[in-house]
Amino acid sequence: MLSWLFSCVLLLPTSDFAAPQSAVAQETETKEIKDPNEIKFPVEMVDFHFLVVDEGQQPIADAIVTIRGLRCQEDPGSWYGWPTPNVGPVMDLATDAHGRVTLRYPVKFGSPVEWKTTSTICTSIAHTNYVFDDIEIAVDGSEPANVDPAHVQTLKEGCHVSFTAQDSNGASITEFGILMAGAGRSAKWQLQNGTIESRGVPDGSWQTMLVAVDEAGKPLFSGVLPARYAKGKDFSIKNVTLRPGLRVAGRLDDNVQRPVKNGVVVAFSVPKPMEGDAGWNTLVSWTDYCDINEDGTFHFDSLPSTGDLQLIAVCDGWVSKDVGWGDTRIWTVQGRFVPLAKEDTDAGKLELELEMEQTGAVEVTVTDDDNQPLSNIVVHSWPNQVYHRFGSTLLGSHYRSLDILKHQMNPEQHKLPGFPDNNRFSATTNEKGVATIYGIPLKRQEGVVAANDSYASVDEVQFQCDSTEPVQVTIRVKKLNP
Repeated sequence: MLSWLFSCVLLLPTSDFAAPQSAVAQETETKEIKDPNEIKFPVEMVDFHFLVVDEGQQPIADAIVTIRGLRCQEDPGSWYGWPTPNVGPVMDLATDAHGRVTLRYPVKFGSPVEWKTTSTICTSIAHTNYVFDDIEIAVDGSEPANVDPAHVQTLKEGCHVSFTAQDSNGASITEFGILMAGAGRSAKWQLQNGTIESRGVPDGSWQTMLVAVDEAGKPLFSGVLPARYAKGKDFSIKNVTLRPGLRVAGRLDDNVQRPVKNGVVVAFSVPKPMEGDAGWNTLVSWTDYCDINEDGTFHFDSLPSTGDLQLIAVCDGWVSKDVGWGDTRIWTVQGRFVPLAKEDTDAGKLELELEMEQTGAVEVTVTDDDNQPLSNIVVHSWPNQVYHRFGSTLLGSHYRSLDILKHQMNPEQHKLPGFPDNNRFSATTNEKGVATIYGIPLKRQEGVVAANDSYASVDEVQFQCDSTEPVQVTIRVKKLNP
């Protein structure tokens, strides 16, 4: 479990979000920004040659090849994000004119307390003229992998898709982005002269939605477009109309004491849900967030105005009560579930109140092998929130789909946002070796681990908060090898 601290990436429900494997941290006293790509536990790297060709076995230049994650011999069923503390930042490498690129992967990863032996590299290949490919390759780090022939990967041609857009007054919109569900969500797009296009959309019926930004910075949305894409065929829709979304305003219920502190509301929208077991692989989704004012009010200027809306609120001492859900999962926070009605769409606004419930805390004592308390050890927990029919992530974690689309529309002006550093559930031990993590949801099984640059726990400790009184746990850590 220690590798969770160093290499695991929380999976977000929409794959239009690409996240680097670590986030910038800030010291509260010195305000010194740490290097998010610092290598703390260096390991041996091995070369791996890659050759990318088309279906005619001709080399493809300028394909972007990236190792996204790793699997290991010790825990074959798990997936670990790129281990930045072992090897530095993840690298996006382009194939040369001969379709070749050399990747480097670590023989092992993790920390001296719990090393993992690399058995599989999880690799992606992207190109605007071909279908995105996400593959896993078994490797053996015990012997160099830098001999020919290189690993050969064939990219397939896709459907040529293009769109143009206009506002509700019929004026052309020259800058907009695209969201696509299913296997189409990873297609690589180009926006030029008011047309967005890709030649790499795979066969299938993938929900598709266009999004732009008005002069006030508010999102404009198309409806979810009915689209059936087929290899070798052109698909083009011109002048798709984009309109302002739904304004959603609300407040926390009166149980929450004012002033509200450190509050955020996460909004998750599925504009066109489907019957049955349809989930992230077939549905377009949209994510946004806003801060909660001290008086408990909040608002979103523009969210998709159809389908299902989910709201999860978190503030000091309180979390959203699960309301309106059909499933019975209790180990994650689900929040308020709102099927949007036609009258909401017609009115262009929605007002509601969020029911809240109190949270608990865990008081963690960290000791060494001699049962001596240790100060300056960081303890972490990871309560999750779940997105309806999608995945789960850290409770209170938030990002904006709009920021991803801004990068898609203008990558030179808008950098791809990093992995959101929204972890409320960490604290540093004092001179008595004690740290307290607040905001833990009640009656849910949770875990906690501890580490710093010199010590780390081997296993997580399980606990459950049944009341607002802190639960007391002890974690023993081992000293890392120099």
